[in-house]
Parts: sequence; structure tokens; C-alpha cells
Amino acid sequence: MRSTRSAASRRAGRAPARLYTHFPVSDTDADYTRAQIERFRSLVARVRASGVEVPVVHSANSAAIDSVAESHMDLVRPGLIAYGLHPSGAEPGMGVSRS
Repeated sequence: MRSTRSAASRRAGRAPARLYTHFPVSDTDADYTRAQIERFRSLVARVRASGVEVPVVHSANSAAIDSVAESHMDLVRPGLIAYGLHPSGAEPGMGVSRS
């Protein structure tokens, strides 16, 4: 944690606006993703305990929004699902056609 304090002190008056992580396999490996969530929450707690204010924490990508509810923190980050596509490459949930 010393490195976090040092980095924060070198940037006096500046703090991170948010902390986030990425789930590379949330659509195929829920156990790995849940372990990653726990590691990330631990990191966030250590950063905050060191005196660094972190107002926003987020982690859920499209697949995690759909399948790993505990990944929903302050924000979620819909990617492909915002366009009606499922991250695992399944058929789109909606389509565009010309009439």
C-alpha cells in the first residue's frame, strides 16, 4: 500500500475519479469472475483505507450485467448489449432491416 500512498502524495490535490476492472471471461467462467470481483473489492478497500478517496467504482461489462449480479457496483458498462448483441457471440437480440 506504500506505493498507493506515495503516488497519491506526489499528486497532491488529485485523486482518482473512479476505479474499475475488466472481466475477460465473465460470459464463460463465472467462478473466475467472482474471484476477480473479490480481489477487486479488496483492492478498493485497501486504496480507500490508505486515505485515497474513490467516489465511483465499477466493473460489470455486458456479460457480467447479465450473469454476475454481484459485479454491479456504482456503475455498469453495457457494451455489445446496448446494440442488442450478446457478448458470447449468440444471435443478436434485435436487428436492423430496410423495408
